[in-house]
Amino acid sequence: MPKILCLDPGHGGYDPGCVGGCEEKDFTLNVCLDLKKALEARGVTVVMTRTSDVSPSGTANVQEDLQARCDISDQAGADLFLSIHGNSGGGVGTEAYIWPGGQAATIATDLVNALAPIMGVHGEAVKDGGPNGRHLAVICGTAAPAVLLEVGFLDSSDFAKLAARLHDFGDILAAPLSRFLGGSAPVVTPPNTVTPETLHAALEAHTTATDAKVAEALAALQAQFDSTIKALITELKG
Repeated sequence: MPKILCLDPGHGGYDPGCVGGCEEKDFTLNVCLDLKKALEARGVTVVMTRTSDVSPSGTANVQEDLQARCDISDQAGADLFLSIHGNSGGGVGTEAYIWPGGQAATIATDLVNALAPIMGVHGEAVKDGGPNGRHLAVICGTAAPAVLLEVGFLDSSDFAKLAARLHDFGDILAAPLSRFLGGSAPVVTPPNTVTPETLHAALEAHTTATDAKVAEALAALQAQFDSTIKALITELKG
């Protein structure tokens, strides 16, 4: 049975995050909405901390906001918490943060490896976000294994790649996440595939169109016939 992912678009509302080629909060939301759609197509249950430009806590308090993200994950009984971010500082490449030694190490590595062919890697691929490292609130405050993924830098040459591939990241990240969470292959209907349903609908539409054309032709003939009869009657009376 597929597991539950709590997906967290970093920042939002009052908090724009870092600002480079765009505001981080907009970048993260776009990636997460695409990722949610891609994962749900694979049968994975996704709970998001926000789905629009708001703060999850409904306040403008950073600590309350971070705690709300953790609470949403815990209340959903999430099996994995993933926070998506854009980086700043002029570097290049993707990186991830986890609590070292936890279950998140494998999926964090897989996520970085999935992005690496496009973005490259910023230093050590998976870094310490736990209490002995950067002590990131969403890493230390969630019951589920947690990953904070910095997709790339918004204020460097990375931005051109981030913008060009913005709507590809959902599918790219969905593949390793689906494997980790027990999802299935996405159901894809090839273009122009003929099924009994589509064939029946096409035939019905064709029949309806044909019937309409026949009716139109008969009406025209009837009108022409009526006009001819009227002309003959007029001529005979004269």
